[in-house]
Amino acid sequence: MSILLRSNSVRSTSPRPFGSPSSNRRLFVLLVFAALINGAILDASASAASWGRVELPIIGGSLASDDQLFATIAIVTRGNSQLLCTATLIAKRVVLTAAHCFYGDSVRDPVETVDSVEIVAGSAVLGGAPSSQHYRIETIIGHPQYGGQLDDGDDGLGNDSDIALVILRTEVTDVEPVYVLPPSLEGRVFVKNQLFSVSGFGTTDALAESDVGTLYIADTPLAKQTDYEFVLGGNGQPDTCPGDSGGPAYVVVDGTRFVAGVTSRGLLSNQLECSEGGISTNASAFHSWIVTESAGLYQPHPLAGSTDPSKTAKGSSGCSVGARRPAIEPLALFALFVIAWWGIREKSRRNAERF
Repeated sequence: MSILLRSNSVRSTSPRPFGSPSSNRRLFVLLVFAALINGAILDASASAASWGRVELPIIGGSLASDDQLFATIAIVTRGNSQLLCTATLIAKRVVLTAAHCFYGDSVRDPVETVDSVEIVAGSAVLGGAPSSQHYRIETIIGHPQYGGQLDDGDDGLGNDSDIALVILRTEVTDVEPVYVLPPSLEGRVFVKNQLFSVSGFGTTDALAESDVGTLYIADTPLAKQTDYEFVLGGNGQPDTCPGDSGGPAYVVVDGTRFVAGVTSRGLLSNQLECSEGGISTNASAFHSWIVTESAGLYQPHPLAGSTDPSKTAKGSSGCSVGARRPAIEPLALFALFVIAWWGIREKSRRNAERF
């Protein structure tokens, strides 16, 4: 910045130039003032957003309306229709859920078969589902690297490959499938405090002692992430519970609803069965596996083959990545405008005095 030097004879009577020590002090005060305003606004906005995120959880939360059924379906035992897990319909004959719903320690240890379980699709209350909403299973496909609740990171967050596909014998007619989140959109979704909608037919109290079989839904924020899993919620936030396993974590991008996660398990540090945060499998990380194993029955979203320029590399430390910088708020912009105007005014006055 150029500084106009003036003689001592006029220093006491003429306006001090923009850049003189006194002027710099004024500028510094104004800049600090603008920064404080901007910071206060951003903090207030973040605080308001945080309060807005504390909604009714699935545990003791809100019943899902017919419009909130989305693609959420249930896995039940054949014969008595006892709830086993929740799941998501991603194609007319393809269901996405958790591997631990069917296997013990690994896919070599099956605990359920195609003859022991079935799907219920199209009802938010399983007890009232007609026989036409019950669908037989043709094939169960667990991920080959499923590790049976493998805990290889902080709080058990790592890569359990807790994901499975169910291929149905016939097409589901009462539910519209949703796409799996394409990898190209991960950079827009996996940012800290991004809200996800979780839903499930599981229990609705922190001790997991309530009845199951009714669909609940809630919004809860992203807390942590690795390449293959992420944590939703935490203390005081909505959470999933037993019976919600395999269910969806939905996210909406440009008006399209995607399933981004599959409910897997609670954190190792949790003291209660529910309400302290849960781990979901990142469905997008297994996108290629889903497409391959569904053998043409699942057609991915058109963006599945594109690259999102805003996407950043995912970390493996459990921290959220790709967070966007907050925009400068209007009031702070106004303060900066006043500073710039004042500088131009002072420069004009100095120039006038030179002549």
